[in-house]
Amino acid sequence: NSTPRPVTSNAASISRHETPPRPTARPVHALPAGFPAPSQRSRSSSPSRVRASLPAKVPETSGNRPAIRFPAAPRGSDEIFGLGELPPPGQSRWDYLAHPQNWRPERRQLHDRLIGDAKTAAQDFAEVIERCGHPPTLFALRGNTAVGKTRMATQTIPVLANALKESAGVGCINPDIFKRSLAETPEGAKLTSAQVHAESCILADRLEDELRLQKTASGAAISMLVDKRLAGAHEID
Repeated sequence: NSTPRPVTSNAASISRHETPPRPTARPVHALPAGFPAPSQRSRSSSPSRVRASLPAKVPETSGNRPAIRFPAAPRGSDEIFGLGELPPPGQSRWDYLAHPQNWRPERRQLHDRLIGDAKTAAQDFAEVIERCGHPPTLFALRGNTAVGKTRMATQTIPVLANALKESAGVGCINPDIFKRSLAETPEGAKLTSAQVHAESCILADRLEDELRLQKTASGAAISMLVDKRLAGAHEID
């Protein structure tokens, strides 16, 4: 028979149900409270719409976390060794601490010893100045901390450098000459320079006042070197 037979495809005979259907949508998971739904996020990514979709308030953390505590500032030596109730910081406290009776007895004895040693060194300084032929002179080095006042005196001014050398470098009115001794305590603890700063300034002022009455071996007024900040007008006058 020459009549052609129709050609059939094997693919047509395969049932559609044999192929697993493809998922039509992704599974939906619940979002945390406060976050926008996917439909809202897909509308626009402009900054204004993003800001509007953010939560109005950040959820608070658990209340069982301990609060942050900052360490208290260490007390100064004036607060440790001063007697009675100290006035608030300021001129009234300086005036209060300038009186030796407002310090503990053992601290008062330390002050007397340090002032005595400083007056001896200042006397040596003044004798050198006089031997060099200079009249009684008040030398003043004024400036902020660590600007090079002492270095200038010891390296660029020969008359001061020589006198300071003869007085072991401490024949001047400078709070720093007291700090090392003030930092050592009977209990063995060591105070910082900042903790003894106020106390050392009190001693420097006392030393200056007492040196004004001191004389050289010839009976002349002594020369003095003031190596301080001299920040206040009362210190210059």
